[in-house]
Amino acid sequence: MHCYFIAEPRLTRPYTQDEERAWEHADTMFKATILSVLGDSIVDIYVPLQTGKAMWEALEAKYGVSDAGTELYIMEQFHNYRMVDDRPIVEQAHEIQALVKELEIFGCVLPDKFVTGCIIAKLPPTWTNFATSLKHKRQEFGIAELIGSLDVEDKERAKDVRGKKVSDGSSSAHLVQKNHPKPQKKKFQQELKQKPTTAFKKNKEKKNCFTCGKTGHYARECPEAKWKPPAKKSANTVETDAGTSGYGNLLSTVLFSLSFT
Repeated sequence: MHCYFIAEPRLTRPYTQDEERAWEHADTMFKATILSVLGDSIVDIYVPLQTGKAMWEALEAKYGVSDAGTELYIMEQFHNYRMVDDRPIVEQAHEIQALVKELEIFGCVLPDKFVTGCIIAKLPPTWTNFATSLKHKRQEFGIAELIGSLDVEDKERAKDVRGKKVSDGSSSAHLVQKNHPKPQKKKFQQELKQKPTTAFKKNKEKKNCFTCGKTGHYARECPEAKWKPPAKKSANTVETDAGTSGYGNLLSTVLFSLSFT
């Protein structure tokens, strides 16, 4: 607005009427500009001051001392800033740029090459491989090129994450559908094995003896039966009588039969 010269010391020399009117106009503009940016709680304090220079000196005396502290605070913010994974990388890079711009207001101008290196160094641990690939590039690139590369990489990572979630969901659904019938088949086989066994046991319990008519045993086991089945002999066993072989026993039987004929 070309009126900041009001805050500077005025030369002591005679001025013409036009120069005085121009000075008064610049001074009014200077005071109005300052009052327009002051907070409502303090604006009434500086309205009574007659000149813009007096108003500026009063503000400088009260708040100018804190400028050094503000500059150091911004430097500390810039130094301690670390990017995180749960926020967009490009958005965080712009926040670092904003801190750099604030430092420029205080006269601390940082070279673009230095700011670019700081942004790369402040990337989260999951971006280590990407940061290493940027460090191996031979050509120099500025902040704009770096932010463009970060934007492309961030979008590709978001696409991979979405694709992985969709793939995991479809695989799980297919797995459940494929393995679902197996428990039913196994359960059916168990029921099929159990049913005949149970029916057989029930039929066995209800079986009646043909001899006495009572339940609980068969005819061959009936205690009231007069006929008893002979004891079973082993097919591989030959009975001997008093040391006589099987052939001798057979010969005695034949001779005994011929004596009655």
